[in-house]
Amino acid sequence: SRGLKVLPRPMGRASAMRSASRFLLGACLVQLPGALAASIKSCGAAGDHLSDVSIALLPDPVEKGKPFSLVFNGTLDEALTGGTAHVELDVKALGVINEKVQLMAPFLISPGAAQGPSSLTVGPMSLPSLPGSIEVKGTIRVVNEKGEPVACLDLDLNMPATEDEVADHQPRGRRTPESEDSEESWEFSSCGQASDHLKNLAVSSKDKVYTVSGSLDESLSKMFIDLDLQLKVSFFHIPLKMTIPVLYLPGVPQGDVELSTGPVTILSPHSGSKVPISGTIAGTDAKSEEIACIALGNTAAWAETSESFIISV
Repeated sequence: SRGLKVLPRPMGRASAMRSASRFLLGACLVQLPGALAASIKSCGAAGDHLSDVSIALLPDPVEKGKPFSLVFNGTLDEALTGGTAHVELDVKALGVINEKVQLMAPFLISPGAAQGPSSLTVGPMSLPSLPGSIEVKGTIRVVNEKGEPVACLDLDLNMPATEDEVADHQPRGRRTPESEDSEESWEFSSCGQASDHLKNLAVSSKDKVYTVSGSLDESLSKMFIDLDLQLKVSFFHIPLKMTIPVLYLPGVPQGDVELSTGPVTILSPHSGSKVPISGTIAGTDAKSEEIACIALGNTAAWAETSESFIISV
């Protein structure tokens, strides 16, 4: 007699998707070690002005206290001198921020990103010991001044709190009385020297458009950004001190430079969590000579109303 053949039970759609995902993930981990960059990836399309996009976060995922780098490569089919960033993110950070960020941020840059291949390497660097976990999920889409798509980034960053932070359950920093100020705004100035390579540094704001300009006396491709900031989270002042190496090719040519952004349009309401920032941001070149220095004071990452959004550089 013919024996009975036991057939496997058909998988449901969800089970099949999970199995396929596990197979693909395993194949990537076995065959392409170091090439998987799930935390940051391109979500661009074939018609984007930036093509041949490759993004690598090394290592991925990022761990607090351990060095990491971000490597970005692509080819522009035309120069990019301005446009708009469309941001749709869910942000959780510092134990108190839990925001859905949806906004449009126009920008202008001169001399702009040149046509042709370019690469940007940020790092290696280590994140400071900020309290709590950090989660950023969503997309950032960039279009040019004609509204044509340039590039798209998909973010799925998750940096859990360290074991010490979980046990502590409290932000680390200096506790101060809560400010009763209901309105906070940009307050920044130059803290540079006459010998800085960015001459005639000017920072201005008009009608919620913020502009930084100056004249470089040298071309730049490699630089170091030194952050010496204080974040105010609830009752606590938390230091943010780190050095960020940056390598950009083909580089920024010698001559006049200008960057402006705004006015920013908020597309979704938020709870208005404020993180005031103060301190300095300085840049040095490959010879350790200062490029420029900007002092920030009493600035806020989130505005009180949904009509304005303040970005701290």
